[in-house]
Amino acid sequence: MNFKKWGMLLCLVLVALALRIHVARNVPVEVDEDNYLSAALDYRRGLDARDLYAITHVQRNYEHPPFVKILYALTMDQQEVDSLPRKLYPGFMEKLPTSLDRARGQSIFSGVLTAFIVGLMNPFAGLVMATQSMQVYYTGVAYLDALPVLFISLMAWAYRHKPPENRSFNPYFWLSAIFFGAAVAAKYPYALVGAVLITHALVYRHHSLKKLVLWGLIAVAVFFWLNPYIWPDPVARLKAQLTFHTDYGLGRNYSVFTPWGQMLYPRQDIRYDQGLVLHPIVDLVFFLLAVPGGYVLLRQKSLFGWWLVAGVLFQMLWPAQWIQHNMIMIVPYSFSAAVMFQRLVQQIQEKSLWITSNSN
Repeated sequence: MNFKKWGMLLCLVLVALALRIHVARNVPVEVDEDNYLSAALDYRRGLDARDLYAITHVQRNYEHPPFVKILYALTMDQQEVDSLPRKLYPGFMEKLPTSLDRARGQSIFSGVLTAFIVGLMNPFAGLVMATQSMQVYYTGVAYLDALPVLFISLMAWAYRHKPPENRSFNPYFWLSAIFFGAAVAAKYPYALVGAVLITHALVYRHHSLKKLVLWGLIAVAVFFWLNPYIWPDPVARLKAQLTFHTDYGLGRNYSVFTPWGQMLYPRQDIRYDQGLVLHPIVDLVFFLLAVPGGYVLLRQKSLFGWWLVAGVLFQMLWPAQWIQHNMIMIVPYSFSAAVMFQRLVQQIQEKSLWITSNSN
């Protein structure tokens, strides 16, 4: 990698970091942050007591796997373990608990690292990840999506990585299974991306079914290891978690147009948008690039094209259309915007060259 690209990545990281720190410092308590932090408190007490039974029997916020909440538990302020209130009212801003600040710091770290990883694959896509309002906001507050987006980005990076020269064995392919298992252990909807990858590998890379089954088993093993909630009774507890989400969506009003509006103008669904400093026109530009760019990715037989389509369909059909659920497709969205931007630049350069040659 040349010096120019490293310089671009450094600028990208600094921009991503500054935008997320601004969110963390200027956004009051978000809805659900107290739910995740309260569950983290239960895990912290179990960890401090070295009580495996307590860790595997935390029922608070059981519908989501515990991986992210356990990480939040590890950075909780020791003085707040016995004093942190269970309920932090949305909009409260006078002084956020130290434990919440640290949890937000974890989200910031994941968000910035994600922008860097995506930037390694495509600098403009990394810029989208660094600056798109929804991505900035939900990697600046203590929600559950920053970590799975990081792992799913690492999965894509590993999957696209070519094997070492003159070797048929590709360790990066198996590494992608580990990253995928970790992503699902952070939040269940990201399992959709693994299904897309397996399908893409079958159709375009012609991997054997045996190889893909082994890939899936590795992912399942990682998922199980990082999900202590299901250890006592994997089938029953996994069923209870998934049933919660299907029941939650029953009877809710939803529209197939909602995710399009959320990506076009994210701020309409972001509760405390005072934490966002970039003008909404930035999101509009990304959207106008990403829509035709998705078609280009499909023509290129790219994993990101399939992933984007699957993510959009999921959001259009899933009843609980919270804006943060769009994070499942933010990585391919950034690539679709990037590929269209690059195509436009190429066309402008070709047109300029044609004009120059004809003027001579």
